[in-house]
Amino acid sequence: MQKITLDDTWLGESSVRAQIKFSATRYEYKAAQTQAKATATLLRNAHEQFVELVKQLGPLAPTRSGRA
Repeated sequence: MQKITLDDTWLGESSVRAQIKFSATRYEYKAAQTQAKATATLLRNAHEQFVELVKQLGPLAPTRSGRA
């Protein structure tokens, strides 16, 4: 859709309103991408901390069977 709005073939009020909506949509996609990257970083860091804590527990850590 963006390609249609970038050339001069679509004119008039509908074109102006569509460009505003498309700009808002692009902004929302960019914001969602930023949030997704931040969430991925948080999850990655949490996993690293979890793995480190499990290593520190050593033999006290429960096994998959549920027993230490």
